[in-house]
Amino acid sequence: MLVTPEGHAHIADTPVGPPVGTGIGGYESIELELSQGTLLALYTDGLVESRHCDIDTGLNRLLTTLQPPSTSLEDTCSHVIAKMTTNTSPEDDIALLIARTQPADDHHQTTAHTKHHRPPT
Repeated sequence: MLVTPEGHAHIADTPVGPPVGTGIGGYESIELELSQGTLLALYTDGLVESRHCDIDTGLNRLLTTLQPPSTSLEDTCSHVIAKMTTNTSPEDDIALLIARTQPADDHHQTTAHTKHHRPPT
């Protein structure tokens, strides 16, 4: 998912591939031109899908939750995890990686923040 610097979230138009880590199939490489300050959200299906919520409903909730993002990547991750897991305990592991694009020069560093949440045992 991408969130523009103006705060509009959308699902990036990318090729579909097998789930990461399954060891089957291949992945197509693409290039996207992103504006400075665009937020990139990568997540596992446990964040958007459960027995009580189909994936389309979960994706729409995530789009809404990401708008507008906090200026802090850590706060954005915490907000998303809190909002997406309020109705029920997670049934699956949840991983969320959020990064913000910055100019690629010697004066800036790329930053990212991750959250990982395991269901109760």
